[in-house]
Amino acid sequence: MSSPKSKKLDPVVTESVLNTRFTLMESKLMKYFQEFSVDLIKGIQVMFDEQDRRNEKKFVLRTEFQEFKDQNLIMLDGIMSEIKAMREEMTTFGYRQAKHTDQLDDHETRITTVESHLRLAS
Repeated sequence: MSSPKSKKLDPVVTESVLNTRFTLMESKLMKYFQEFSVDLIKGIQVMFDEQDRRNEKKFVLRTEFQEFKDQNLIMLDGIMSEIKAMREEMTTFGYRQAKHTDQLDDHETRITTVESHLRLAS
């Protein structure tokens, strides 16, 4: 009586049977690797496309930022020129104001002297 465990495989396996099985396994593996390679290449291409898209956005943002910065610096240059002109005017005005104050103080002294000589009542 033979039990299911004691069932023996055919001990004689010919070379042609092995070659057939090997060829079948090889073709299945090649098909699997080809599909895997195609999927891998598609995935890598998607990653590169995404990276290119991000780089392009960064370039556009950098360009826009550079333009924005240039516009602001030009505007600030104009403002600084106006501030410089105002400072120069204030310096000139301050000098003139001091000179006028000295003259006004001198006028008071001169008027007092004239009044005292003319003996005018103040």
